[in-house]
Amino acid sequence: MFYGAFDQDTAIRETYDPAEGALKKAATGEFSPIRDLRVVDLSRSFYVPSLFDPELQTLRPYFSFMCDFVEDFTKPIERSDRAHADYVPTQVVTEYFRHVYRTDDDHQIDGIIYPSSKTGNKAIVIFADASGCIDAGDTSSDRTLLRLDRAFDVDLADFAAGEDDDEIF
Repeated sequence: MFYGAFDQDTAIRETYDPAEGALKKAATGEFSPIRDLRVVDLSRSFYVPSLFDPELQTLRPYFSFMCDFVEDFTKPIERSDRAHADYVPTQVVTEYFRHVYRTDDDHQIDGIIYPSSKTGNKAIVIFADASGCIDAGDTSSDRTLLRLDRAFDVDLADFAAGEDDDEIF
């Protein structure tokens, strides 16, 4: 799985916890999709129809489920054995989107956009492993989804202070 964000601040905050140690550097990158990606966008709020809406009330359970799923999906992950058990239901639904769900034109989903648990900004999981990503200038295959356009070396002390990063590629 490829975990990313739509801004560098969110990408770093999703992975870096200053309480876990004094890391000094992080590497981030800007990626471009090789083709149009099919994603489920969970970053916007779901409207749950009123119980008294005669036309939409039958949809309440579905929208309530999605609201609960997004809430669970965006919870910060604790580093404990129990946290992993709590995360299993969201993994099951994610695997459903990844392997079972199809678009109206019978395509698989490439990923899920969701609100970051750290910043509230958009983050994304793309259903790609290392073979689904290439460096700029490399030849893509039918499995390739992302190309690394630029990489950055981020000084985390500067990051905490809000300073810019240094492009390394």
